[in-house]
Amino acid sequence: MSSLWVAGRRVAIGSLRRGGIFVLAPLLVLYEVILDRKSLLVFDAQEYFVPKYLEVARQWRHGILPVWDPTVFSGSPLLGGGQAGVFYPPNLLYIFCPALVVYQALLIGHMVLGGIGARLLARRLVGSEWGASISGAAYSISGYSIVHLTHASFFAGIAWLPWILLGIDLVVDCVSVKRVALLAGAVAMAGLGGHPQYFWMDLVALVGFFLFRLDTRRGWVRSTMATGTGVVLGAMIAAPQLITTKTYSGVSGRPSLSFAGSMQYFMPLTHLPLMAFPFLYGSDPPSPMFNHPYAAPPLFREFASYPGLVVLVLALIGFRRRQGNRGLRAMMFVGGLSIFLALGTDTPFAHWWYRLVPPSHSFRIWPRHLYVTSLALAVFAGAGVAELLHDEDGRKARALRRGVMGLAGLAMLGWWTTKWQRAAKLVAPGSARI
Repeated sequence: MSSLWVAGRRVAIGSLRRGGIFVLAPLLVLYEVILDRKSLLVFDAQEYFVPKYLEVARQWRHGILPVWDPTVFSGSPLLGGGQAGVFYPPNLLYIFCPALVVYQALLIGHMVLGGIGARLLARRLVGSEWGASISGAAYSISGYSIVHLTHASFFAGIAWLPWILLGIDLVVDCVSVKRVALLAGAVAMAGLGGHPQYFWMDLVALVGFFLFRLDTRRGWVRSTMATGTGVVLGAMIAAPQLITTKTYSGVSGRPSLSFAGSMQYFMPLTHLPLMAFPFLYGSDPPSPMFNHPYAAPPLFREFASYPGLVVLVLALIGFRRRQGNRGLRAMMFVGGLSIFLALGTDTPFAHWWYRLVPPSHSFRIWPRHLYVTSLALAVFAGAGVAELLHDEDGRKARALRRGVMGLAGLAMLGWWTTKWQRAAKLVAPGSARI
């Protein structure tokens, strides 16, 4: 067999072999975990997530619907709390296998799953096998994912986002039952994953991508109806989780937040350069290479979304490819929107978003939207690779020049940040500045 069908398209087996790098990336980064030299069962994973998953598994084994956790205080909701992922199919492995093995396998598996989705999405938007492979690798091991390895419930939203956008791109291009089913399945899995904020952020990206991807010149009514059908079907499948979480949140201690509460832990504008220079303000915790402690606003990991300098340069090269490409323009929009949301009150946009989009009242730590930006940068990095591989009419030379100029621009950004009065006082001295 020389080919097979993936996401509704015939793909040559050889092209899948060439794209194997995206599967290996998380395995290489976390090889010490795979070899049992290090453990991911630390911090929130050890204290919150795994105990929740084990309690859910214990109740399932005894034929009990896991709606209540009697082991926390005088009891607390399991299903209504959301993050236990009671109905999320992969979590059923906790019933049969050791918790440490399952936890780490699912984290790595979700990284690979997200990489596969990013590669397939980039392949459609960019049209390059090697470019798509770089996109898959860049997203699967993005700084955002690495820093949240102790937050298991986040990864359902992170891993299923590229599949959701892939489903939209397929449905808008050509409506079919299989394509609508792919979209519905991805939405359902994101909803069943349990973390309501990540499901909400997936939906924000879904709507933004759809609006910019839709071609109003042909078949837009049918595409809109099919997309809506896929989203509604997915939400209906995830309804037992979504409805219960919504009901419980209404009687919780934080059913709705004031604007100040929603803006707690927003990303200051001074921290935007950290996407290119992650240790500019120090390291939390300090490491042998970057030994100056981080002393800027709290929750450093919530601002950590370093995609990699190579990915940034490639994305700058690939930015030109957005011309005439609705899919790339849609990615540019959702990536930019996520940055504006992360910046919170440092832009006037947050006030309008809080007032006009009611679900935003329920969530804080808006920098979590940056995983969408990580996906957008990964896709544009794939476009950059495609530009470098394109050697017609001096295109490769122009791409290289854009890369050099982009690298110089990033260097200037780092230098300017050290001189900016608002940021200069945060810049770490010595080696941590590099």
